[in-house]
Amino acid sequence: MRYQSRACPAAREKAHAGDARDQEILLRAGVDKAAVIAIAISDAAAAEEIIVKARKLNANAHIIIRTLFISEIEIMEELGADEIIPAQWEASMQLSKRAMAAFNRVPEKRPLTV
Repeated sequence: MRYQSRACPAAREKAHAGDARDQEILLRAGVDKAAVIAIAISDAAAAEEIIVKARKLNANAHIIIRTLFISEIEIMEELGADEIIPAQWEASMQLSKRAMAAFNRVPEKRPLTV
């Protein structure tokens, strides 16, 4: 299994890279002692596996995961994730935010078209 560890000066920690489905990689990254575990990968099946393994290694960590679809929230909660942020929802929120910002730049007398 390929594993890399590099200094991360901004955090005064090391950044770890490897297949997080591998328990050895999770242990090298310190998941068993972590307060927060952030998971941000596109493969839902792999993310689910990582949640299960991370939760077994550390029952008290706060697990935050980014997933692609809103439909994946329930299963990830059931597997032990504490916060699930679907990219689909984030994209919708950004679209709404930008639409509102654009609307606020429209002169008051101009009618809103939908």
